[in-house]
Amino acid sequence: ISPNPIVEFTRKGKRVPTLPQYLQSLRRVLLLNCDVAYPGHGEPISNPSARIRELIAHHEQRKEEIRGRLSRKPKTLLDLSQEIYQNLDQINTMLALSEVIGHLDLLAEEKRVTISRRGRKVVYRGK
Repeated sequence: ISPNPIVEFTRKGKRVPTLPQYLQSLRRVLLLNCDVAYPGHGEPISNPSARIRELIAHHEQRKEEIRGRLSRKPKTLLDLSQEIYQNLDQINTMLALSEVIGHLDLLAEEKRVTISRRGRKVVYRGK
């Protein structure tokens, strides 16, 4: 599970696409071409551009992995999360679900996933 934005909702109850927003912010910071970044916690990051590229590449790879899994067979969010991340405690299960939701948001923005309902379940299918 990577450092990722958590699932958030507006006051009106609409879910915010936090992973797409996070990646957009990373791309903006990349344009600054900084030598050092001083995060809100932890040690300063030398060569933040390299780290940003790693994070973007990781999320791109994970997004494609999820799309591939959905191309073979439609799945629920829980199905996907349990396939990718196994044997997690409650906190990490929630983080895994958040990360998968974020990648589904990216795929939805690119119109590379369809979302449907099967009874009470939401099912995702790759295009």
